[in-house]
Amino acid sequence: MKYIAPHPGSGRGPNDEYIDGNPAESVIGSIPPAAAIEHPMREIMHVIDYAGLLPADDDPEDLQLLRKAIEQLITGAGTGTSSNVGMIGMFASSSAPSGWLKANGAYVDIATYPSLHAVVGTTYGPLQNSNTEFKLPDLQGEFLRGWDENGLVDTGRTLGSNQDYATARPQTSSATRFNDSNDGLPLSPAQGTLTGNPDHVGFVRLAYGSEQLAAGVLTADGQTVGIDVHNPVDGDAETRPRNVALLACIKT
Repeated sequence: MKYIAPHPGSGRGPNDEYIDGNPAESVIGSIPPAAAIEHPMREIMHVIDYAGLLPADDDPEDLQLLRKAIEQLITGAGTGTSSNVGMIGMFASSSAPSGWLKANGAYVDIATYPSLHAVVGTTYGPLQNSNTEFKLPDLQGEFLRGWDENGLVDTGRTLGSNQDYATARPQTSSATRFNDSNDGLPLSPAQGTLTGNPDHVGFVRLAYGSEQLAAGVLTADGQTVGIDVHNPVDGDAETRPRNVALLACIKT
């Protein structure tokens, strides 16, 4: 919205300020054009409407709507496109801020959150309670991963799908032994190959000689050789990086 100067007929320039009239001193006050009143009102109404706070018919003199609208838009609770309905946010509090819901898998009313339902739909579960409630995503205790829509890295996934924890297999396809011949080679491939990756990861010591691995049996010079295997058994129930627990919420 541009500045609307006083009406030229009031004797003022197009960029001058508005002044009050003073009959005692023969000063003519500024004459405001209709646009000077209409345009600011329309600008204010656009902000209020964008925040989803249309004036109530039973309270036409509510003079707090603009303030409420600005607060709604700052917190992201408005219904305009800039409010990013459905966006996930992490908060350092135990309760969801205004304009957000906890992403805890709860069912909420469609009539209360129509914009969020339009975004989420039935991605995280079927409708309930005679199709009047939809399910929110449940991000409690979960790490987030970008959806691989083209299936180049994380194949076979759909938007909103869950994935259980896992540990990657060791990237090897052959048995490896320590070389104790003091020839400066710390490791060398054993004869024979492994089908797939080994089931256990640890440290293996093999006797030096003409080792061979066939059908799961290791022999050296025709004799069965003992294998010392150290498998790490200490650990937790999952594989995870260091992390901080925050409250996951979804914008309404």
